[in-house]
Amino acid sequence: MTEASVVTFGIPFYAGAVYLERTLRSILAQDDDRWQAYVCDDGSEPGIAELVASVGGGRIRYSKNPGNIGMAANFNRCLELAETDL
Repeated sequence: MTEASVVTFGIPFYAGAVYLERTLRSILAQDDDRWQAYVCDDGSEPGIAELVASVGGGRIRYSKNPGNIGMAANFNRCLELAETDL
């Protein structure tokens, strides 16, 4: 998170690593870098933590749910992790 983050990108992930990678690259390409981002992993696809670390370069945080909590709860998990109003 940058010092003056104003927006949080919460990414509730279940499956589709290729789409997650595209999403992360899109976030990193933003002109304004006053953001933070979280990937909340609710799936069982291997290698997602490594993908977030390699593409995000330490800028995007990763959180793995202890078990599958479902789409709505995973979205709410993203909101819980947000430290911004937006």
